[in-house]
Amino acid sequence: MDWNDLRYLLAVHRCGTLSAAAKALKVNQTTAGRRLQKLEADLQQKLFKRSENRMSLTEEGHILLRAAESIEQTALSVENQLKGSNALTGPVRVTAVESLINQIIMPSLSEFQETHPNIELSLIGSSENLGIDRFEADIAVRLARPESGAMTIRKLADIGFSVYHHRSHDVKTLATNGPAWAVYDKIYEDLPEMKWIHTNYPNVHIGLRCPSAASILNAVLHTKMSGILPCFMGDTHPDLIRLSGEKPILYREAWIATHPDLYQTQRIQAGFSWLKATFFAQQERLRGLRS
Repeated sequence: MDWNDLRYLLAVHRCGTLSAAAKALKVNQTTAGRRLQKLEADLQQKLFKRSENRMSLTEEGHILLRAAESIEQTALSVENQLKGSNALTGPVRVTAVESLINQIIMPSLSEFQETHPNIELSLIGSSENLGIDRFEADIAVRLARPESGAMTIRKLADIGFSVYHHRSHDVKTLATNGPAWAVYDKIYEDLPEMKWIHTNYPNVHIGLRCPSAASILNAVLHTKMSGILPCFMGDTHPDLIRLSGEKPILYREAWIATHPDLYQTQRIQAGFSWLKATFFAQQERLRGLRS
């Protein structure tokens, strides 16, 4: 068996189709299909079940997947340890939700660049939890304590949330029969913000479902709808009022995480320390405290 062929098994499993896997690996679809067929022939096992729209692993494929992922993680770990382990140079990939990137991280970016001009920083705005253990990102800022995977973690802050409404509309208090709400898409029903709405206002009228906090913010700014926002976002707009009162209605914890092997490199330590300092300096704003 050619160990390089395991890359094709991983790619097809993660992408779901041969064409998407080929694109991810930057090869043509014929090459990807041939390498996968060779792997199955070498092992004399059928590794994928092929349907009209998707390829899924067989039981034998799942056994090989676990071995392939272990090999991949070991190789990536060694590569990242050897790349610039003792130099403040090279790439640092940071993933976080876009609201934190735009409102909290970006304003302190110039300070980091002045201190570390040879580090190439990438800010990846995503609500998905990119795999630190799979080295999809070097550092992650997450709105919940990471509960699985080998990671070095630190708590950054408690982030307060409130219900906001445009002050030009004649609404002063929350009510079930009040204005419509802008809320998250149904795929985010497990978010604390959505659970708060369903618990406290189960019959509220939902006027708009949004993919992000930024979309909810724009809906509240430009319509008569209410919405739950991080206080650090809502409070920056003088036209918005906290319809739920002065105190935040809920808090979410922000945590920073990286892989222990990556944390041994100076460039990752530099990015990690900068992000900790950035969040620590804005504790009151993040908590939604008002003087």
